[in-house]
Amino acid sequence: MPSRVVHTSLLALLVLAFPRFSFARDAAVTPIRGTGVGTAVPAPSLHVRLGRLSRSRGGSVVAPLYIAGVGAFYSFDIQLQYDALQLSVIGVRRFDIARGAIVEFNAHVPGLVTIAFASAQPIQATTGAVLLVQFREHGSRVRRRAVRLVRGLVDDH
Repeated sequence: MPSRVVHTSLLALLVLAFPRFSFARDAAVTPIRGTGVGTAVPAPSLHVRLGRLSRSRGGSVVAPLYIAGVGAFYSFDIQLQYDALQLSVIGVRRFDIARGAIVEFNAHVPGLVTIAFASAQPIQATTGAVLLVQFREHGSRVRRRAVRLVRGLVDDH
């Protein structure tokens, strides 16, 4: 039987993936007014780090996401802001460390991408990237600060 935290994280993933549908709220989730999405308390020993933008072999621009710190985590919620005149989101890829996890993203609003991640098994925070956000470049040269981390909540329970 999945734990309440995994159930809550999966519920949050469903809400992000299907924002037009209404889901029953879990009593353990504190709703954010007007969104239908619950809040999460960030784990103090873990934090999200956005890596340096680079070009992939296929020509896209990629931004690695790291969960840094000591310990294991089960889920996280990340929001990135990007320059929509320079970039558009193509997708989000998992690295091997996150192979069994569920990952959903919402990039319907130009300039903003929300990523939800949930795993039934604990994942140890490492020095390697967990996810890779892929962007299509519009124009010639992308500024180094074209993508920035707006929110990063990590759940270690």
